[in-house]
Amino acid sequence: MADQSLINAAQRMYGAKNAVAKEALKDITPIVAGVQSGTAKIAVAIAEKRKRQKEDSEKKIEPFKEVLLKNATLRPELTSRLEDLQEEYYKNLKTSEALLIGKDKKSDAVERNNKIAGILKTYESQIASVDLSKKENIDVSNANSLAAQLNDVVRKDKTLADNIIVKDDGLYFLDADNVEQSLDDYTPPMAVYQTGVNKCIDVFSSIQTAGKNGEPYEGKIEEKVEGIMNDMLKADNFSSLLFDDIGTFNWATENMTQYFGESSGVQRGEDGKIEIVDKEQHAENAEKLKIMYEKDPEAFKAEFKKDYIESAKKQYDIADQTRKNALRAKNNQGTGVKPTFAQMKKFENFVTSFNSGEDIVGEKNIFKRNKTGGYDIYTKGGQPILNPSTTDKNDVAVPGTQQSLSFEELKSRATELGLPQEYAVRLLTSIPNRGATTNSSTNTKKKRNLVNIPGL
Repeated sequence: MADQSLINAAQRMYGAKNAVAKEALKDITPIVAGVQSGTAKIAVAIAEKRKRQKEDSEKKIEPFKEVLLKNATLRPELTSRLEDLQEEYYKNLKTSEALLIGKDKKSDAVERNNKIAGILKTYESQIASVDLSKKENIDVSNANSLAAQLNDVVRKDKTLADNIIVKDDGLYFLDADNVEQSLDDYTPPMAVYQTGVNKCIDVFSSIQTAGKNGEPYEGKIEEKVEGIMNDMLKADNFSSLLFDDIGTFNWATENMTQYFGESSGVQRGEDGKIEIVDKEQHAENAEKLKIMYEKDPEAFKAEFKKDYIESAKKQYDIADQTRKNALRAKNNQGTGVKPTFAQMKKFENFVTSFNSGEDIVGEKNIFKRNKTGGYDIYTKGGQPILNPSTTDKNDVAVPGTQQSLSFEELKSRATELGLPQEYAVRLLTSIPNRGATTNSSTNTKKKRNLVNIPGL
């Protein structure tokens, strides 16, 4: 459940007690009825309001001064205040110019009029500051707290006029924490670190190119990745890379289970992709992660850097292996070498086992089809082979996960059958990805095993 102050602020933003009815309905219809439901709803409200404000900003902006003067509640209050100041100003002016008034009273009148002039100037500059902030056209990062995002859209919205508080020293409004803030006390929210997002994507692309061209990873490529990553870590808005999307990848969502376990609000689907299964839980955990980042940014930076470099190396390895396979195929084309009967039998058994969904037995391991369409690796004795164990943020041991091969990795390993390359090429191009199936342990058919596959 969202903090009550956030809910109150969202309701104020969507309140339309003084708005024109039709315009008000456009603003409040999606949210008012259910804003109490929590953080996720408020996040949606902010996104919808920001989209509308962006559309409005492309049109002629109505000066906030005119918005105030049209406000049925604030106009009389502000007008009364200005009239009082004007009346007091003229009285002080008469006092300061009167002949029979003492020097001290004249001095006090002049000083008070200077203060009144300052108040009027403050009102004017504060009102103008709202118009300036509406011209700010940045892509707001999800790394900003929900309260900061809410304050930003509240301040840029017409309904701000409903929440203005007129004081002697200036104009104020209630922020998301229900605290009075000076109208000109505005700090723009953090923008999306688009340069960093682009670099992350571009570096992966250049790494894949290096792998395809056979350039060694160690040395220039590795140093390039390290250098770019270190530069990004220094950016003031680095946390954008944790909470904003990098292509289809979102670091915070991907790592939610690591920090919140079964209460993460996400789970990994059969296709290996992370899915948000509880929007409210996920949204609340995202806010908790932002607080955790503020307390220990260096720990999160180190974690992101490690994940990024590991992913970069994996992309390189995949591209490099693809290049090697293609080169091997090219070098062996047209050799006229014919496979032996035993080699052909291995090839046929592999295709048969693959297409039937049966286990594939290699020289060293057994490969069992899993639910995602890949293969889990077992020993010849049937014991699962696990990745090395790790520790969580509390240094508690986390058991290693099941080692597996993807569809493409399995086919790549199959080229090591010892067949002439033209037949290995045929293997790579003729076998389709048959997708996820039921666990092969439920298959009651007699297994056709692939015997003594080198390297498997």
